[in-house]
Amino acid sequence: LSVILVAVNTFTEPMVLQNEKIKELSTILNAFEIEFTDEKITEIFDSNIEVLEKSGLTYYKGPSGKIAYPFDGPGLWGSIIGVMAMEPDNLTISNVAIKFQEETPGLGSRITERSFLDSIINKQFDPELLLVAAGKADSNVEIDGITGATLSSKAFIKILNEQHHKIKAAFKGDQ
Repeated sequence: LSVILVAVNTFTEPMVLQNEKIKELSTILNAFEIEFTDEKITEIFDSNIEVLEKSGLTYYKGPSGKIAYPFDGPGLWGSIIGVMAMEPDNLTISNVAIKFQEETPGLGSRITERSFLDSIINKQFDPELLLVAAGKADSNVEIDGITGATLSSKAFIKILNEQHHKIKAAFKGDQ
């Protein structure tokens, strides 16, 4: 039996790695709102995105001077992993794409819904994003929480704030 498992793993490993690469590249391209097909994803990524590093922080420079940063942190039930695209000011969020999350289906997983992610667009870290009750956001730093998913919403906003602190530390003195 173990010989069969090793053979299956050896056979499928390249496909698994290729699928993981497609998922990673697609999350970055989605954050920049760049259209692609799986067949041309590497070509489209390479012609539109520059991978950079500063003080141990990997980031991506895309069209129009926008910059995207990967994020990874604990949600309520597991990791939330994605990419946050920022305007050139490094304060204003231009888009957010989630690659992976383990929140409760139908509740916490609603952080991946476009309506919630769209509510984060054009918000600013001034100095941090604030989560407020659903329907109560009225400033450029406030994000409406998701009713029934307060803890997942709170964890997600905390991850974004922590990532922005890392960004500020990496670019301290550059801006």
